[in-house]
Amino acid sequence: MFAVFAYIGVLFPSDPSNAELNESYNTLFNYAPRILFASFVAYIVGALLNAGSLLVIKKATGEKLLWLRTIGSTAIGAAADTAIFTVIAWTGVLDFNIMLSMAVVSYVIKMVFETVIATPLDYAIIPLTKKYIMED
Repeated sequence: MFAVFAYIGVLFPSDPSNAELNESYNTLFNYAPRILFASFVAYIVGALLNAGSLLVIKKATGEKLLWLRTIGSTAIGAAADTAIFTVIAWTGVLDFNIMLSMAVVSYVIKMVFETVIATPLDYAIIPLTKKYIMED
């Protein structure tokens, strides 16, 4: 909703006495629908690849190697998510080298989070879930 209303705001005439502020507003919010679309597509594809690859890895390893499932599936899903978002959101807007740099930094941050925070949490939460919520 925010992206829609921000874009509608760009379409309305602005106060000519605030030209610099109006230009900044238009520059920022003109991209809102594009960013929203890029986020949506990237999220859907990334999440599907993450879930699918997690299942494939689990079939291959069974209940062993949880870290491989979590980190491996995130590596695949996050790569797709990052690449798709970057291409849709910034092609024609930013230089390729800047886009590449943004994508690499974003991917590294996602993978560090998965490795340092999310996977250890999985090791703590999954046994509790199996014990108290799920039946084997």
